[in-house]
Amino acid sequence: MNNNLYFLAILFPEQISKEIIQLKSEIATITQSKHALKIPPHITIIPPFQCKQEDLSSILPLLDSVICNGKPFSTTCHNFGSFRKDVLFINCEPSNEAFRLRDELKVILPNLFKRDYGAWHPHITLAFRDLSEAGFTKGKQYLETKNYHCEFQTHEITLLHQVNGMWQAHHTFKLNSVS
Repeated sequence: MNNNLYFLAILFPEQISKEIIQLKSEIATITQSKHALKIPPHITIIPPFQCKQEDLSSILPLLDSVICNGKPFSTTCHNFGSFRKDVLFINCEPSNEAFRLRDELKVILPNLFKRDYGAWHPHITLAFRDLSEAGFTKGKQYLETKNYHCEFQTHEITLLHQVNGMWQAHHTFKLNSVS
């Protein structure tokens, strides 16, 4: 059976998601980089990983056990940044609870963290993968003229699944709202 592609992420409230999609569209027009439009606005917790459908049934309870014991947390997103010369993003600062949750997932499910990306740098990708060097420069210059700020509470974490090249919510895990 074929492997499926998944990743675990924080999704945004609807209004914030709409704002980010609008900003992604503006960046896509300026940079001619459209790949980020295929992915819903999110903050990655576990990067994309391959998994057979039959193996997912053993992973879901482990994800649930960690996430349902986590507490809701606040996240602030503001201003812009870049990685190398091929990624433009919005900076995000989740509370310590998000870092604790991710660290615990890395201990319980180390095989899902195939590559070591170094320290976790939470962000919302605006352009990447098909972003040319000229597009990167134009996009960065455009973002230097803009300001962005949002704050929200995270009450759930979503496992996304790639279907026909597009990412869709597969399963949502609720954080424990009881103190």
